[in-house]
Amino acid sequence: MNIKEVLQRLVKFDKPLRISKRQFVVVVLVVILLGSVGLAAYTYSLLGDEYARNRSTTLTGQPKYLHPIGGTGDAKLTKPLSVAISGKYVYVANSGDGKLSIFTKRGELVKSVKLIKDGDPYPIGITLDDRGRIYLSVEIRGFYHIMVVDSNGKFQSLFPGSSVTTGIKQPILNHPMGLYYQDGKVYVTDAGDHDVKVFSTDGKLLNRFGRPGTKAGEFLYPHGIVADEDGNIYVADSNNGRVQVFDKNGKFKYFFAPKSKEPFIIPRGIAIDSLSRVHVVDLARQKVLVFTGQGKYLLSYGTGRRDQSLFYPNGIAIDKNAGLIYIADRQHNRIAVFSE
Repeated sequence: MNIKEVLQRLVKFDKPLRISKRQFVVVVLVVILLGSVGLAAYTYSLLGDEYARNRSTTLTGQPKYLHPIGGTGDAKLTKPLSVAISGKYVYVANSGDGKLSIFTKRGELVKSVKLIKDGDPYPIGITLDDRGRIYLSVEIRGFYHIMVVDSNGKFQSLFPGSSVTTGIKQPILNHPMGLYYQDGKVYVTDAGDHDVKVFSTDGKLLNRFGRPGTKAGEFLYPHGIVADEDGNIYVADSNNGRVQVFDKNGKFKYFFAPKSKEPFIIPRGIAIDSLSRVHVVDLARQKVLVFTGQGKYLLSYGTGRRDQSLFYPNGIAIDKNAGLIYIADRQHNRIAVFSE
């Protein structure tokens, strides 16, 4: 018997294959169900356990409050200053407790880690690189550093070391605040030196720009920092009450222009959404102001009902894929979650 004959026997039926309409419907439903399960699994692998189903599709679309993150026991947050997103998880600088807290997007606690056993660390800013390493600006016994931990919160390194100084015998980091990672670089706002410093992931100083002052390109206690896909750098110049935009080399480009009746008071956190809108948290106004990337005012949110109102918010992070906004709502001891 040759191969052709074997194949013919394998596919030959003595009787025609018959299937009822009911059986056909059942088979179709099973196929659809399996496809839905597969799609859901794929979506979960990308976005985690939550994504915005009614996200904004226009520049003037209003973000909507969803729920808080933070609870009791190990899930308790105490005056969180900043938040970051990576993959399925939400990472919080739980500042008042000196911890790194990791949650799912729905708010279930994954892990809460004390950053150091001895001393009283105070985490301020937070960001993650594309390898899952976590960078935190921290104060430890009156000294400031960038602490690097792995995705589980295990200590990796600290930079700069106490012996690393500039030519004028001052610490490279005087008072680091906001952090942002992009393309192998860690951007740091230094409120003590009133400038922005750019480091490699191993702590080498690559660039710095800005100086104390009120002119273009000068800062007074800068905080939040973010970069867009073209490398433009947006800095919340807090005590000057403005946002400044720089090119990838640190050259000043322009200021943001909020409404005359609602100027910035103390801008802090800053993030960019999937529509390229720039969200700026204003600590004193206790709301978030939203702009185009060119600095044109669009709208604000974070006021209204008690559950959706913010109370001295600070940091912000946006999951562009999932369409979710996370705000470190400091005095409410929570992360407030909004749809984009």
